[in-house]
Amino acid sequence: MSRVETAPSIGHRECDLVARGHKPHWIPALKAANGPEELWLEILSVQVDGTQLVIETARGTFTRYNHDPAGAAQAVDFNREWGVLRGPEVTGEDGHTRRSVHLVSMSPIGPCEVSVA
Repeated sequence: MSRVETAPSIGHRECDLVARGHKPHWIPALKAANGPEELWLEILSVQVDGTQLVIETARGTFTRYNHDPAGAAQAVDFNREWGVLRGPEVTGEDGHTRRSVHLVSMSPIGPCEVSVA
């Protein structure tokens, strides 16, 4: 039997919670990535206050939440429809191009969770 622990000391890298503002689920990430390019808004700036992100785009300012605000602040594009931030393109040693993905919440988020046996 396993149990779930929540604690302020659990960092975003250890978080097992698949939910908006926590670990991204593959469905919204894939839907956003494969959707129309015009749904992506270029991010002009991101201000961080705790888990709150204030995202400024040419189409307006949006307040969202994520458990990894420092990582999410590196995003360059925002998809409002799917609530996804994507990072800049990075080419790995294998020659493949990748982007980071952060699923954001429209409302404040709870603490990260980790499953323990």
